[in-house]
Amino acid sequence: MTTKPEVSIVVASYCGQSTLSRCLTRLLPQTSESTQVIVASTLEETERSAMAEQFPQVDFLPTVEPELDDPRLNETRVFRLRSAGIKAALGNVVLLTEDHIITGPNWLKAMQDSHATTKRVVGGPVDPGTDASIYIWALYL
Repeated sequence: MTTKPEVSIVVASYCGQSTLSRCLTRLLPQTSESTQVIVASTLEETERSAMAEQFPQVDFLPTVEPELDDPRLNETRVFRLRSAGIKAALGNVVLLTEDHIITGPNWLKAMQDSHATTKRVVGGPVDPGTDASIYIWALYL
C-alpha cells in the first residue's frame, strides 16, 4: 500500500487457520486499495506463512503470543491481540473484529457510512459463527 489507508481493519485471531480463512474470505471482497487489513494472531510461524500466501493483501503481524497455560491470561488474549493490531494500523478509521466473526456482505460499507457522519463509535450485528456457544452468542447480542 503506497498511500495512507482510509480504513484499517484489525482481525484478532486465536481460533486457528480454518476459522481465520473463513473470516478473511468473507471480509476481503468488501475491501479496496484504501483498506488495510491486519491480522494479529496466535498462529505458529508455518501457519502464518501459509495464510500470508493464501491472502497476500493482508498484513500478518508476527505471532503475538503462543498458547498460554494460565487460564486468566487466555481470557484476556483478544485484548492483547487487538492492541497489537491497533498499534500497526495506519488508517484514519480503525475497525475491530475477530476471526470467528462472519461479517455481512455490506459490513465495511455500513461502518464507513456510519463514520462519515458525526458518530465516533459504531457497532452493528455480527454472527459469531456456527459453532459458537450460547455464552458467546450472548456476548454479541
